[in-house]
Amino acid sequence: MLFTNDIKHGGEFKKQFVSRLHAAGDLTVAAGYFGTKLVEDLTPKLTAVALRGRCRLLFGMVFHGGLTPDQKKALVALDTKLRQASAGKGSGVFISVKPYHGKIYQIDDDIFLGSSNFSMEGFKTRWEATSALTDPTVKSATRKYLNFLFSEKTTVALSQVKLIRKKRTAPPKPSRYLNDYRYNQPLPGAVIGSMDIKLRVDVQPASSLNLYFEPGRKTGRTGTYKPRPWYEVEVTARAKEIKNPLYPPSNLIKKGSKSRRGWFYVYIQENGIYYRLKMEVCSAGGKAIMSSRESGGRETLGRFIKGRLEAAGVLQRGGLITSDTLAAYGRDSITLQKIDDKNYILEF
Repeated sequence: MLFTNDIKHGGEFKKQFVSRLHAAGDLTVAAGYFGTKLVEDLTPKLTAVALRGRCRLLFGMVFHGGLTPDQKKALVALDTKLRQASAGKGSGVFISVKPYHGKIYQIDDDIFLGSSNFSMEGFKTRWEATSALTDPTVKSATRKYLNFLFSEKTTVALSQVKLIRKKRTAPPKPSRYLNDYRYNQPLPGAVIGSMDIKLRVDVQPASSLNLYFEPGRKTGRTGTYKPRPWYEVEVTARAKEIKNPLYPPSNLIKKGSKSRRGWFYVYIQENGIYYRLKMEVCSAGGKAIMSSRESGGRETLGRFIKGRLEAAGVLQRGGLITSDTLAAYGRDSITLQKIDDKNYILEF
């Protein structure tokens, strides 16, 4: 069976992996990278495996790449619980100081091999190709390789490694896109309230902040697809956020329609300077927020949000924004501080 995280081709690897943990007594994970959210979500289940027997995880590409404080905290918490649950049985988190990039998951007698890292991306949101091994010879060779990985001097316990800390870079200089909207006047009033809009990137791998990963737009007479611009984004609010009285107002486009439209201004501060962007509220229920055409279109807001992530060193051009990206950045929402119905301060 092939697991690709596409429902038409085997579905999510996460569902397959988690379903086998309930009765598992021996689990070995050997992956290049990990995601904070998946580690936190699965810590109770992994600890339960360790109570029944052995649970060990090796990560092979973080020794030189470094970890954020949140990543390290999640690993240390997992390692502590695993070692307490099965003292002396070999459970715990291990680090390979020699780069290892494979992805192997052994659960009792089953072995899965493929492209999925131990992260929400690898287990759920990104297209991957991970399959269960069935050939006895290949399974035997893979077990031997796992034992080799864990027996090498270059594989050490998490507590024996001093992992470097990923550093954030300085905020970028305002792009020419923001410079076009520099605001040199006093703000139009005092803030009367504040609300957060959560960025649900794991359930929106090809929309909202990840519009870049949509198929694109057909262009020209040939109907060929043109990729969306890298910085094109919008923010999608949930029903309870839209109902918040501080949410930017909008009106129905026409009677009988669910689509709404409205506009407002946001003030963004960079290095002590304010920039004013005209924004739109649109789509069904007024759930979508984006920078308007008059302020350069969706890319202007994207250059602010993605630019912040790039400057923090947690996002590279062409990369998918996930909950791990936002966790490494330090916040998973945008904040709108309301001045009045037409003016807001936006923070991220």
